Amino acid sequence: MIRREFLVILSSTSISLGAIKLNKYIFKVKTKSGGIVGGILIEAKDVEAAKVKLMKRYPGCMILNVEVK
Repeated sequence: MIRREFLVILSSTSISLGAIKLNKYIFKVKTKSGGIVGGILIEAKDVEAAKVKLMKRYPGCMILNVEVK
């Protein structure tokens, strides 16, 4: 595929993805080793999707607080 065609396909895909509204969630968690980490910003469609992303980044953590920004 020629680079120009790829960029056209990529730009049209990003335009269609721009219609999805992502919210920002700020988490405060306690890691499985016992440390407290605050101010973790995750963008997602809803809070459940944000929690899934958070659990991938901090497996085994306990969520202490969630704010919508």
